[in-house]
Amino acid sequence: MFLLDENLSPRMAGLCSPGLAVPLRDWCGGSMLGETDRRILQGARIAGLVLVTFDLATIPSLLQDMASSGDGHGGVVLISSRSCAQNDLRGIAKALNSLHQSLGSEACKNRIVFLRKPQT
Repeated sequence: MFLLDENLSPRMAGLCSPGLAVPLRDWCGGSMLGETDRRILQGARIAGLVLVTFDLATIPSLLQDMASSGDGHGGVVLISSRSCAQNDLRGIAKALNSLHQSLGSEACKNRIVFLRKPQT
């Protein structure tokens, strides 16, 4: 399942396949809102969630730091505004659905993927 970062509209969860995505504001009763990225990634790993985010400014360096210190994560899907507009909720949801289908049961733990719009 995907955990939608604060920078993604919570409405996107309803556009994904049922049960595929949960907004950060709804996860853990909203208690993770405002937490550090590291804390969110650690919690997501424990819960078996893959973080989905547009945060290309800080998340990649944090992941590198976490890898250096031996901390794992549940997986991260990075979205570039060059491939998907942040307000294209349907397009991002479609791409997440497609990514989930292509990964199948493959483990996402410690995996980083750049989201791409599916070919039409």
